[in-house]
Amino acid sequence: TAMGTTLNDKDESAIEYKNKILEIGEIFYYR
Repeated sequence: TAMGTTLNDKDESAIEYKNKILEIGEIFYYR
């Protein structure tokens, strides 16, 4: 996300959000 410019801010935050969801999903999936 260090590469995020004003143009890519929305895409970067969307990617971060998706990664957070995936991490949480993995935590619940592997329990």
